[in-house]
Amino acid sequence: MRQWTPLCRPGTRTGHDYFISHIIRNGRGDCGDSGLETPIKEDDVDEQSEENRITGPDPAGLADTVAGLVTSVEKGLASHLAPYDLSHVEVRLLRFCLERGECTATELADVLPIDPARISRTVRRLFDMGLLVRRRLPYDRRVVMLSLSESGDELIADILDSVAVYVGALTEGVSEEDMRVFDSVASRIIANYDTL
Repeated sequence: MRQWTPLCRPGTRTGHDYFISHIIRNGRGDCGDSGLETPIKEDDVDEQSEENRITGPDPAGLADTVAGLVTSVEKGLASHLAPYDLSHVEVRLLRFCLERGECTATELADVLPIDPARISRTVRRLFDMGLLVRRRLPYDRRVVMLSLSESGDELIADILDSVAVYVGALTEGVSEEDMRVFDSVASRIIANYDTL
């Protein structure tokens, strides 16, 4: 079996934009060649003890690492979102509207991990809070276009700034290259899961 060592090691404080996209949008990055595996050189083998050599992924280690990452991110995000009285899903919806300009509830259903009924309730709540604007298409009154209101635009900008500070603290000592590798590895795992 091919031996490898993980590339994600603490480095410098950069690359948090990649992390933000994973946290807030649950985005999927480039799955191209990122140097996921770094072969161990023959000279290095003598320096490593048998116990420290990694010969394949440790399933329990992956689950523990992901669980720890999710806990770190979710607890921190919850504390940053609490003052705004918004859930993670509501923030993702607002961010999607920010990125798209205008969208439909059907488009939201394609990107948010919730059922259509919950999307409708979430849209209604954000509309009632004055964060979303609804517009019917003149040629098809059944289609409702959603966009951010002025206050919604300001609020999501504040939230993203607050989250960026938190993510910057989380990724302290992580280089941009490490974040690209993280993005690639996470994308590969997600893609593998989607094929199961």
